[in-house]
Amino acid sequence: MPLGPQLADKFMISRNSVTYLFVGYTFMGIFTPIIGYFADKHGLKKFILLSVALFIVGAFIDSIAVSATQYFIGRSILGFGYYSITTLTIVYSSKIISYKRLGIISGIYKFSFAGAMFAAPIIGSFYMKYFNISILYMSLAGATTILLLMLLPLKEITVENDITLQDVFKMIKVKEVILMIIATFALSVPSVFFFNYLSTHLQDIGYSVERAAMTFSIIASGSIVAAIIILLTSDKIGKLRMSRTGIMIAAMALVGFLFKVEIIIIIAGIFFGVGYDLVWGLFFPVASKMYDKGVNSYIAILSMSMASAGVFTNLTAPFVMEHFGFAGNMAISIIALIICFITYMIATEPFKKRLN
Repeated sequence: MPLGPQLADKFMISRNSVTYLFVGYTFMGIFTPIIGYFADKHGLKKFILLSVALFIVGAFIDSIAVSATQYFIGRSILGFGYYSITTLTIVYSSKIISYKRLGIISGIYKFSFAGAMFAAPIIGSFYMKYFNISILYMSLAGATTILLLMLLPLKEITVENDITLQDVFKMIKVKEVILMIIATFALSVPSVFFFNYLSTHLQDIGYSVERAAMTFSIIASGSIVAAIIILLTSDKIGKLRMSRTGIMIAAMALVGFLFKVEIIIIIAGIFFGVGYDLVWGLFFPVASKMYDKGVNSYIAILSMSMASAGVFTNLTAPFVMEHFGFAGNMAISIIALIICFITYMIATEPFKKRLN
């Protein structure tokens, strides 16, 4: 995301339209319920390995892409792997770790993710200075290949509940599931409206590529704080309670990006990183314990909603950015987080004692 403007320049498209390159990436996430369903039927390990393999293939294609179309295809395959990985990893953890200790595991995952977010803009800037985007993707493919080899000894999870397609369709009709689908969709909106255009906005107001990338690292520092909070306190304070709080912190922090004062942007970035990653770090672990049967399929349904939001926002964000500017993007993101808070609270209220 910090290199969005450079990707636009590389493939000779408008910077305001750079998110079109990512539509395929998010669209592929719509198919994650298929992965979740088959993982329910045939075992998690097989499909975790398949997901990582697809991620490698996508990264390799992007490393040799010479046109926007080739890059689009590579990102699409990479996206299919990404959404499947993030879905199945949480489910795998929920199968082998008790819910009372799942906060610690979620904190470790979030710390890893936040650390990667902190390092990624720095690494990206390094590659742009000394190499290029193609070498960056080749390195990503190589690193993920090592990951695949490390996952080979992973223990297979025995399927406890045999779920049918009819069960999945019934689940989608449940009120709480519908509300969670809406909450997931709304929570995903800032991922495009904010993150995909922050670098463009900062460079438009005079930031250099390196300085704009550093802002992402500042936000990621807030994510690291969120990871530590989740790791140390979520099991004591309550995972549901903490995730709800995170949504409101993120919504309020986005207001700071309406200003062009650097210190305000820095403070807002840290608070947004804390709030947004508090909820993302706990959202799927909380959801994974709402139901006992068909949890793979349920989490995959929520991932499909997340992916659908990605498709919708990638298609609409360029229009909003062009006609209403970054302030329009922020207004939509704030409204989306408020909707997320309301629907998430209503959906999880019947499970409150179980989820805190």
